[in-house]
Amino acid sequence: TIGKAQAGDDISEQIGTVGYRLRWKQKGRARDEWYDIVVKPETTVAELDRLVCRFTTLDDFHLRMYGLEDEYLESSLNVLPDHQYEQAGDRSDTKASEMTVAEVAERGTLWEGDRLSLVYDFGTPSHYYCIVKEVYEPDEIDGVLDDSNVISSTETAAIVREKRS
Repeated sequence: TIGKAQAGDDISEQIGTVGYRLRWKQKGRARDEWYDIVVKPETTVAELDRLVCRFTTLDDFHLRMYGLEDEYLESSLNVLPDHQYEQAGDRSDTKASEMTVAEVAERGTLWEGDRLSLVYDFGTPSHYYCIVKEVYEPDEIDGVLDDSNVISSTETAAIVREKRS
């Protein structure tokens, strides 16, 4: 894995080509429960969303939207799951299947310690966020995803660790 200090000035060149371990938590429950999802640069936000929904109680009855840092309802990404985009999306929104982790990383210059956000239910919002815990070189990521201990996976992403109490 590549740390921020180790990457130095090369970070901007590497963003979009590296994989990430994202630790997802719900605000207010961060110490009780978290899930690490490893993603490749080509992982779509739709794939990430499928894995996030596997460990949360999020359903498709309420809107949810992904953003950078602590944006939540003020998301600059405006990424909605595909079926919600079809129902409620407008021209400023993006379908989750049309945005990759590499594109999100480039927009937010994502590196170790940075965050993404997720808001669920715009009326009475629940806030989720992830912290980038590790950055993986392109040749490292396949080994992490091929590990037999993964909890759940898609073609380019996997839940690799969890804490539930």
